[in-house]
Amino acid sequence: MEKGFELSFDFVEKWGRFAKPEYFRIYIYILSQYKKDKTTYTAEELAKILDIKEDRVESALEYWAMEGFIALSKSGYVFTEEKSGEERDTSAPRVIAGARPSYTHTEIDRAAAKNNEISYLFRQAEKLMGKLLSSNDMEVLYSFVDWLGLPVEVIIMIISYAHANNKHSMRYIEKVAMDWADREINTYEKAEAYIKELEAVASKSRKICNILGIHDRALSTTEKKYIKIWTEEKDIPLDLIPIAYDKTMMKTGGKMGWAYMNKILCSWYDEGIRTQEELEAATEQYKAKNAENTQKTAKKGANKFTNYEDTNKIDYEKYAEQVLSDMLDE
Repeated sequence: MEKGFELSFDFVEKWGRFAKPEYFRIYIYILSQYKKDKTTYTAEELAKILDIKEDRVESALEYWAMEGFIALSKSGYVFTEEKSGEERDTSAPRVIAGARPSYTHTEIDRAAAKNNEISYLFRQAEKLMGKLLSSNDMEVLYSFVDWLGLPVEVIIMIISYAHANNKHSMRYIEKVAMDWADREINTYEKAEAYIKELEAVASKSRKICNILGIHDRALSTTEKKYIKIWTEEKDIPLDLIPIAYDKTMMKTGGKMGWAYMNKILCSWYDEGIRTQEELEAATEQYKAKNAENTQKTAKKGANKFTNYEDTNKIDYEKYAEQVLSDMLDE
């Protein structure tokens, strides 16, 4: 059995300052027991051993699970890597679990004093949002760095993107940050490419609205659903939108039928039609094939009728002779 274990300087430097003392204490204890003989405990057992309330132990375990050092299980927890006391590789994808952790003013101030980028983030956020940050704003923004693992430059791009779309609430910014972290958009280059992609989709959506005569009003849930299919899931070419719209209006008597129009566009897309020329060519091909099938059907029908006449044709001469013979018999 080993007599001790090591913690990296980086681990102590970060978590010794930023983790809650109680959380740090719990982690050091469970790590020591694991390093000693692979022993793990339930939250209830730890609460008794360390004389800490069980709900506080559970919160601590959830905290370290969110940071990636342990994984929660039915029996308590398991360590996610053998070198559990060393600083986790921040370049690895983050697993976002549970609710956003809370931070004290002291923790955030210490982080800002240690890392100039945190202070820079707060200053830039105030400029972009046009207001002084509240304590809650700072806590949320700091969580993007500490909890989501996003670089400061990416967070600033998120705020800029939200501001450009007239979205100023911190709740919206947090929602976008969580989405980007989940998509692993964690570099300036990835963020720039993703924003361009989003702007292209938004531009296409606006053009579709103009084609359909939707102006100066918000889209309904149904409209958003179908436009999302055409812009994101199927990437329907804009040239086909007015054609499908005209066909829909003719079929529905001038009333917009979103489901019908969607069926038209998706069928064209699934058939590989991407341009108006391809649609016209496919239409002509369909007409020619339909005409050929109609001709074959007509010919087949005629042959049947002819055969029917041949096999069931009345022999009038024979019939007349039979009538005459019947008359003579009488």
